[in-house]
Amino acid sequence: MVNATEMAKPFGKRPAKWLELPSTQLFLNELETVRKSDSLILTEEGRNGGTWMHEDVALEFARWLSPAFAIWCN
Repeated sequence: MVNATEMAKPFGKRPAKWLELPSTQLFLNELETVRKSDSLILTEEGRNGGTWMHEDVALEFARWLSPAFAIWCN
């Protein structure tokens, strides 16, 4: 699992905003089907809390964080 909260900080963004997007929901639904898992995102509250993502989800999240990274991936 990758700490998405820490990934997002340098970009001034929050994982919750990305998770609200309809395109994100479509992606997650498809990935859950392919991976046969619904444990792709973990959110912990509190002092040491944050949002953790499966590596496949984190890669898609990184594409949203950085258009330059998204282009590099293509």
